[in-house]
Amino acid sequence: MPEFLFPGYITENLVADVSTFYGLTYGPVALAAYGLSNGGTGISDQLYGNAGAQFWTDTVQRCAAIMEADWHSATKNPTFEYQFDHAWPNQASAGATHGAEVPYVFGTLNAVTPAESWTALDYQTSTQMQEYWTNFAKTGNPNGSSLPTWPQAGNGQFLEFTATAGPQTATGLQQTQCGIFKEWETRNCPQQVGVNPTIGTKQ
Repeated sequence: MPEFLFPGYITENLVADVSTFYGLTYGPVALAAYGLSNGGTGISDQLYGNAGAQFWTDTVQRCAAIMEADWHSATKNPTFEYQFDHAWPNQASAGATHGAEVPYVFGTLNAVTPAESWTALDYQTSTQMQEYWTNFAKTGNPNGSSLPTWPQAGNGQFLEFTATAGPQTATGLQQTQCGIFKEWETRNCPQQVGVNPTIGTKQ
């Protein structure tokens, strides 16, 4: 997620937001994970954006989705997790925004941007995504034919639709940050998570 989505988001405000969200128990470790402890100004990532973009995406969307995928996988339900990195043509600075994969999945690239703007990789990615989604709808498993293997979720593995090399197996999506989120969620929302924490206090 690009930095321009958070204009004027100064470090002091971000530190306060992270601290308020995670509380006394998890606030310090979360600040360290985002590079905001001891006067730090935050860790930026070429793919995930600045610390503010990472924090809000992690806590609003990404980490909860990873937790849900783990739960489904643990109960032996066919579960497959993915990350889509492929930005639309002429939108590299914005990155792969929420929902950017939809025209790839439905094969409607030319309906959203002129045909000459798309590359061979765009069309290849669209074809592969349609095959994955169709296979999953038919059999409960997206894999098949000559497609790169899409691993089951649950062990930190997922399929990354990269910006330059197509789909590739990857592991540990925001592992540190989402690990903190999982611990926080487990302690603060045990009924939702389905566990009964025995240590720690609610923050």
